[in-house]
Amino acid sequence: MITPPIAAGSTWQDSVNPDKSDIRSWGGWVESNVFSGAVSVRTSNYTVIATDRTDLQRCTSALTISITAAATLGNGFAFFVQADGGDVVIDPDGAETVNGSATVTVPDGKFMTIYCDGSGFFGSFSDGEILDAAAQRTTLGLGDLATQDTVSNGPAVITAAGSANYSFTSIPAGVNEFKLSLDGVSLSGSNNLMIRLGPSAGLATTGYVCSTSVPGQSAQSTGGFIVYLSNATLGVSGVLTFVRFEGTNKWSVSGGFVRGGDAGVTAGSVTLSGELSQVQVLASSSDNVDAGQIGLRYII
Repeated sequence: MITPPIAAGSTWQDSVNPDKSDIRSWGGWVESNVFSGAVSVRTSNYTVIATDRTDLQRCTSALTISITAAATLGNGFAFFVQADGGDVVIDPDGAETVNGSATVTVPDGKFMTIYCDGSGFFGSFSDGEILDAAAQRTTLGLGDLATQDTVSNGPAVITAAGSANYSFTSIPAGVNEFKLSLDGVSLSGSNNLMIRLGPSAGLATTGYVCSTSVPGQSAQSTGGFIVYLSNATLGVSGVLTFVRFEGTNKWSVSGGFVRGGDAGVTAGSVTLSGELSQVQVLASSSDNVDAGQIGLRYII
């Protein structure tokens, strides 16, 4: 079993054994994880500053984590919070927000990843429970590794060929997390790539809080989750993870991608009017999706 260090100033660095005997569960997903960053143990209120970039703030009591102004931290700044002894309130500077809210609470026992786009903050939750492989498979009811796909759907893959949009429909009730894979997806013009979610009644076209960025560039959207592209000659490749807030129809997204020679991030949230049933990939305006592969995989 992997055990994260707890001493202040120590390094949190998980590795996966060749036989995959060590794995980490994030929000129900079974996956290997490699992360490196400083761990700071907090017992009282603390303000995150520029030197805390990519660090884990492990909070062992109920407290408030304030955040230095987004303009000071800059586009691309990110950090992690673990609530390990009480609920933790995330409080951005002044009128700035996290996912559009003045404050966000990380429930005891949960993790949160928080991204900055230079003007505000976006984040997503994960369980962060540490289990060995056998315990994780038992918890998820997966049996041995050879039979995991019998309880989760195999990835559905669409090859883009110039249509205005591509959709995954008939997603079953009870899905709490899914991953969208992008492989060389490009557009016919200079729009950004967009992802919309919706119940069976129709796709949500408003109410999103989303930001995406690559070095030196960023964009925000309320009409869908966006991935920064803005170039007809480039494609994007990466994985976006979508997580449903427990007991609600609110979804958050976070993930990384590569666009040409740049690495980028996307994060945001939206509340649907009903249970998720469909996912659509399109351009942020009038372009067509003209190349690449799009894959979707969910776990109930």
